[in-house]
Amino acid sequence: MLGGTFLASNHIKALGMDAPITTITTKISSVRVYNRFVGISSLTPYWANANSYTISSGRTLSASGSSSYQGTGFTLSASITKSVSVTISANKSKLSKLGIWVDTTLTRYKVVQYMYGSPVRTAYKVTSAPFNYYVRVYYK
Repeated sequence: MLGGTFLASNHIKALGMDAPITTITTKISSVRVYNRFVGISSLTPYWANANSYTISSGRTLSASGSSSYQGTGFTLSASITKSVSVTISANKSKLSKLGIWVDTTLTRYKVVQYMYGSPVRTAYKVTSAPFNYYVRVYYK
């Protein structure tokens, strides 16, 4: 292991070693997660006492945030382009922004790198495959 990152073949050669690196990725688990908060929409950078939010047709909302699944951290991100104009009601007495939530399939993988048949690095990664997106008011 070098600096906690995966070894690349050209990195090994740069160290004076001409070692073949083999990477094997194995799916460990997969789960559907519903109503997972992604983050605050890029369209609302400031807190406001709004009574509603209008999203025009063709506007894109995006957000990202850190999350974890079975102890493995990953970045969850979402981007939504509205095909019609939408108005979302809000409570004007509270500070708010627009947030994005998703229903997604999370899959956890074990990634092992081998050099000459021996494991030299093991790591875990998570992928997210959202299948539903929601835009809602997020209150402070």
